[in-house]
Amino acid sequence: MAAGEDWQAAGSFREVVHRDPDLAIGYLGLALATRSSPRTAAKYVWQAYGKREKAAPSERRIIEAYARCYAAEDRPKASEPSYDSPPDASRRTALSAELTRIASDEPEPQLAARLAELQRRPPSNASTAVIPADGGNEQILARLPRHPRFATGHAPWQPAIAPGFDLERGLGGRREFELYKGKPVLVVFFLGFG
Repeated sequence: MAAGEDWQAAGSFREVVHRDPDLAIGYLGLALATRSSPRTAAKYVWQAYGKREKAAPSERRIIEAYARCYAAEDRPKASEPSYDSPPDASRRTALSAELTRIASDEPEPQLAARLAELQRRPPSNASTAVIPADGGNEQILARLPRHPRFATGHAPWQPAIAPGFDLERGLGGRREFELYKGKPVLVVFFLGFG
């Protein structure tokens, strides 16, 4: 997360909680790595909050601060609209202040200090592109999202231009994609229900 690659950190924290399902700070790491999706982050904060009794005292204080920020002391409901957006500015400011206070109180303040610094940065997430209906290929490709690894301005990630091809349809028949030759195409392979 310090490098700005939250998607990679999420994979690492998933492995951590898979190996030790009772590690509360691992769930908090997942919450921080997925904070661009507030509902998912709140779910992981709630899981960390539920396992906080097994954490070290400083980690427990950090987890409780995040639970207050995300209003996740109780299980977040999937339909609750308050989880559609990140915590408001006042709760984020209170969280930063609490993390700074924890860092000043603890004999080993590194974790709280790093989290306070991380909290001041926006989450990294892929940008979205709006493709104009009448634009040419160059204009379309120039507006495609960049791969997260190259988001810092190195080389932009560009998908390959689709050749003309056809695919079998799930309900019978074939679908030709010759009309889309040379244009960006997204094909979704639906595997069915269950």
